[in-house]
Amino acid sequence: MGGRSASKLCRLDARQVTSMLTSVAPFCLLVVCIAAIYGQTLAFPFLSYDDPLHVADNPLLVTPGVSNPGRFWTQQVYHLYMPVTYTAWFALARVARAGLSPLGTYVLSPLPFHCANVLLHVWNTLWIWLLLRPFASRRLALWLGVALFALHPLQVETVAWVTGLKDVLYAAFALPALWLSARFARSGGLGTAVLATGLYATALLTKPSACALPLMVVALGMALAYPRRRVIGLAVLWGLLVLPVAWLTAGVQTGPTEAPNGLARLYVALDALAVYAKNLMWPSALTIDYGHDPMSVLRAWPALGPLLVAGLLLVVFSNKLLRRVSGWPVLLLISSLLPVLGFIPFDFQRHSTVADRYFYVSMVAACLLVVRLANKAPRWCLALGFCLAGFLSVLATRQVALWSNGERLFRHAVAINSRSAMAQQSLGSTLLNQGDLPGAEAAFRAALAVDPLQVEARYNLALVQERSGAYAAALPLYTALMKEAQMAHPEIPATAFTGDIESFEGAARMLYQLGQFTEADALLSQAAARYPERGNIFWIRGQVLERLQRFDEARGAFAEAVKLLPNAPELLRADAAFLRAHPQDAVADAASAAALAARAEVLSNASLQVWRETKK
Repeated sequence: MGGRSASKLCRLDARQVTSMLTSVAPFCLLVVCIAAIYGQTLAFPFLSYDDPLHVADNPLLVTPGVSNPGRFWTQQVYHLYMPVTYTAWFALARVARAGLSPLGTYVLSPLPFHCANVLLHVWNTLWIWLLLRPFASRRLALWLGVALFALHPLQVETVAWVTGLKDVLYAAFALPALWLSARFARSGGLGTAVLATGLYATALLTKPSACALPLMVVALGMALAYPRRRVIGLAVLWGLLVLPVAWLTAGVQTGPTEAPNGLARLYVALDALAVYAKNLMWPSALTIDYGHDPMSVLRAWPALGPLLVAGLLLVVFSNKLLRRVSGWPVLLLISSLLPVLGFIPFDFQRHSTVADRYFYVSMVAACLLVVRLANKAPRWCLALGFCLAGFLSVLATRQVALWSNGERLFRHAVAINSRSAMAQQSLGSTLLNQGDLPGAEAAFRAALAVDPLQVEARYNLALVQERSGAYAAALPLYTALMKEAQMAHPEIPATAFTGDIESFEGAARMLYQLGQFTEADALLSQAAARYPERGNIFWIRGQVLERLQRFDEARGAFAEAVKLLPNAPELLRADAAFLRAHPQDAVADAASAAALAARAEVLSNASLQVWRETKK
């Protein structure tokens, strides 16, 4: 008797193990596919498309001695309040330190940042699996829905781009919050509601786009036919949390100078939905800038895409059968994109209302639609869907390869949208870092032909002239930027590169190179009063004062520069050379010079090589 029971138990255990393996294996296959597609990103560099601004050259991350991430919670950074995202970048930057640059700032390795993005994409895929499981009556239907999220080329920008962490990290909190909200709507439980709300609050502090989640909760809850009282109650609670974040974001997200009103905004939103629908169904020309800014969209009126979307929405919600299958997924899609469809102005609208990264979380709606269709599809359609997942993997792999270096990505972007000033500027910056001055100049001039007010392209054009030795041509470019920044030109976006400090330094360098030392000193005196913590200004001023033979003042300027930039090898060598050339106390100054030179040698031995490799 006991033997038969043991045998029965063994058979039961075997069935459980088999069931577990058949449940886990499909997800493991997706993880393998993600690793195969995105594993190549681990060797990718930082790109000159927002990566330097937020991570690679962000002084809050790369300046030695800055070790308090609390500032991310008490102030906006580059006119964005995303404390959780910046805290994550801060933590990754501590791990990513690979050496020191010639200016004494940390050189960061992009590897930890890319690893974080890929791992978070796997994590998000798991939650998509859990979120869609109640909707799937077939295992293969569930797998196809999750595969769409994991493998679609629309996800590449978010995962392959270091700055895309803000979106994958936002999803990492938003998706479990949605899953817990559905669980609460089904079964109740105060603990579930509290945990879901905590995750939602964290998602809000990761990216303001999380303000769309309350509407997504309603759409998911209604699709699952859960009790409306719980669904709407939780959505209202979350909506109250949105208010302070919405107020704070609205104060810093200025949007384009020309913005549509009334029904024109609805047309812009329909155009954005048309682009997303096209890219979802045929992802053949994905790029970083689609050029669909509101005024460009309105100038193209009437366009086929927005009208088709309007007609399709009308058909879906007027037909009972279509509404039953696709109504809630469509509402889920629209609600998830609502903050970025053009109804509310935001900064990137200056370039385009559409961006692939905005669709990362919204992909859950497309996944839900696929699951619902696959539940009722014949088996040959499911087999076709499996082949389609393989095709998407190939397309995604090709799309990821575009992000392998800046020149390749930005040339691709320019080929798709030649009117993209942002892509032209980013291409120029990449070529400038590679030493291709003629190519960089052509790209910057192309950017300015589209947007004459783009400050970063104008500054970099001056930098090209300077590196070409055309100091007289660079000086007026720097001077114009300097005066414009002093006037706080209202047409320059608040979140854009202003070139303020950099233009002061550039103009002073040009005056120095042209032998106009008195003018350079007057400018640097003004700059030093305006930016007392900018070591470069004191460094340049020390050289100017030395040429004016005002050695005591030069000594003080070099000392202040070393105080502000204690880990800059080139500055330490310059100060050592000055002390040797103009000693006040021969013995003391010789000792100080030797100490400075020795420290410079220690700092530069390995670190300079790391910096050179990173710049490649």
